[in-house]
Amino acid sequence: KEVDFFYKDKTPFIIETGRFDIQVLGTAFNVKVYDEDEIVSVAVNEGRVQVSMPEATLVLKQREKVTLNTRTGEIMKEIVRNDGHSSAWIEGWLCFDRTPIRDIARELERIYGCSIVFEEGEEFNNLISGEHDNRSLESVLQSIEYTSGIKYMKKGNEVLLYK
Repeated sequence: KEVDFFYKDKTPFIIETGRFDIQVLGTAFNVKVYDEDEIVSVAVNEGRVQVSMPEATLVLKQREKVTLNTRTGEIMKEIVRNDGHSSAWIEGWLCFDRTPIRDIARELERIYGCSIVFEEGEEFNNLISGEHDNRSLESVLQSIEYTSGIKYMKKGNEVLLYK
């Protein structure tokens, strides 16, 4: 199942994803769960939600976020800054916080309708942090190159990432 949305209401209900179930307890929150992503998350802007996973059940309140690393199984609950990061995509912003480069590539493919491939034989385990105003794919790729050293070559609708 793929889920990426922002919700605001006071009516309780349950969202079932392939990674966890979320019981909404009257709130505003953001869910980001794509089957192919390494990091999936739930962040609460207002109110509370209950996140039920096979490993644990957590209640999140305002300004809290839980992330699950689907590769390692690591679960992390944290306080998020009160700067709108969890709903920034609604305003057209991209915000990455220690996000694996492969998850960022899939996000860019979804947003810009492009194809991103990684150079074979190279290790790409970079974690990327930063904000992008989502103006163009080119500007996001330039920022990634500047902060991580990962270079890119764009040909038409295809992007090759290399070191």
